[in-house]
This record gives sequence, C-alpha cells and structure tokens, in this order.
Amino acid sequence: MPTARPGYLRLKAELQDAQGRQRASAVSGLAVVPRPRYYGQWAPRCYFGIQSIPNMEAAERLGAKAARQFVFWRFTEPAPGRIRWDSPSLDPVVADTRRHRMQLMLTVVLMPPRWAAWDLAGNPKARELPDPARVSDYARLVREIAARYRDQDHVTTLEIENEPNLTCMRSPGFTLERGADYFARFLKAGSAAANENISDIQNDLLDALHKRIARDAAYAPAATTFLREHLALWTENHLWAVVYRMYAALAAFMPEAERRRTEIALASIWVQRAFDEHERLLKAGLTVP
Repeated sequence: MPTARPGYLRLKAELQDAQGRQRASAVSGLAVVPRPRYYGQWAPRCYFGIQSIPNMEAAERLGAKAARQFVFWRFTEPAPGRIRWDSPSLDPVVADTRRHRMQLMLTVVLMPPRWAAWDLAGNPKARELPDPARVSDYARLVREIAARYRDQDHVTTLEIENEPNLTCMRSPGFTLERGADYFARFLKAGSAAANENISDIQNDLLDALHKRIARDAAYAPAATTFLREHLALWTENHLWAVVYRMYAALAAFMPEAERRRTEIALASIWVQRAFDEHERLLKAGLTVP
C-alpha cells in the first residue's frame, strides 16, 4: 500500500468460499499521517485529545496528547468497598497513558451498581441513578480514586459525572430544578472528596519548611507567607480541605508566637469562605442566613 505521502486509504477485505462466492466482507480505513511533533514526548500545552481510546498507540500517532476515560461506578465497585482497580478504566489506562506521554482526565460517572441504585416509588427509571442516601458512598469512591492517582502527575483531572443535564433530568424525568438539586449534591460531595488529600509533594514541602524552621526559628513568618502563596490556587477554587490541613500541619511545628499567627491566618480563611458563600447565594438570588 502507498504510504509515502499523507492520506487516507479505504481498505476492503472479502472472504470467499471454494466456489468463489463472497461469504463476508469488511471495510476499514488507514490514515497515513506525518510523525506528530510530540510523539513519545510530554506536551502539556497540547490540547488535542480523544475520548475512550481503544488503541493508545494509534491515538498518539494521530497526535493526541490527552485522553478522557469514563469510570462507570456500576462496573468499578460491584460490592461496597471492593473497587476493581484492574478494570480497563483505572490502572490499565493510567499506565497506558503514561507510556504514551498523554494527559488523562477520569470522568467518574454516576451510573450506579445494583447495591446503590435508587428505588424511587413510581419511577423505575430512577434506578439509572444512585440513591441520594448513597452520596457518601460515591464520595468515598472518588476519594479513593483521587488518593490512588494523586501522585500520577499526568492524571490532571477528576470530573464528576458527564452531562448532568441529561443524566439527572432525562433519565428519571425530573424537572430542571429537581435534576439540578440532585446533581449538586453529588457534585459537592465528589468535588470535596477529590480535593481533600495532601499530595506527597505537598508533604515534602511541609517537611522542608519544618526542617528550615528547626534550623532558624526566625524563618517561621516567611514560612506562613510561603504557604499562603502556595495555596492561593486552592483557595481561589474553594478547595478548603487541603488548605485547612496544610495550615494545621504547619502550625503544629511552629514556635508558639508564630503558631498563633498561623492559626489566625487559618481563621481568616474561614471568614473568607463564609463571605464567598454569602456572595454566591446573593448572586443566585437566594436568601442569605
């Protein structure tokens, strides 16, 4: 086949019996493309990606440097607490995308296993969604996935659900308001769970600050400032669990006077969180307590 120049070839195969009669046929295609610029390399600024990739090598040869993989709860946790890490959407795809130097987004889909399905009287379609009483189980699943891959730096995103307007409205036939409220409960729980872990890199940072303060107690105020700057992105995105944990960990090995300053800094973050929630409710036109 001619592969010297880029192009697309239509391939057709036929199966004939001994009498020359056609018994089966199949049509496929072959894309001939130039070697991608970042083949075999990391390319964090390249946003060409493919969803649910069956052949990672072929995807990379096409130039893809990002992948999106659905993680269906139904096929991932057949029994409470028993997560199938060897399922294709978890460990295998994490390893495969690393081999091909691709960024990975994992979308944790609400489609529930039988033990978490919603038995809503008069609405059998609700079984396509998890029981609201199982929101903590969903959050636990997200938390464990986040913890397992937190130091796989190519796993850049954990997404909560796919197209919630379709999942939470069309499937059970909810109104817009009820569907949005239902989804918000799982979004809030899943997002908090995904972002509550301190990474190994952040633990290394705390350890380095601890050692520096042990050598020179006068560095303590600068350590608090450094931590505040490090956590700016987490604070801006309301990822409070990590912020609280890191401030508490820093305060634990501070000299007494600076410990109080660090605790005051943490208290100011609590106040900021309250004001942010106040503003959010006002913008939504809701009553502010």
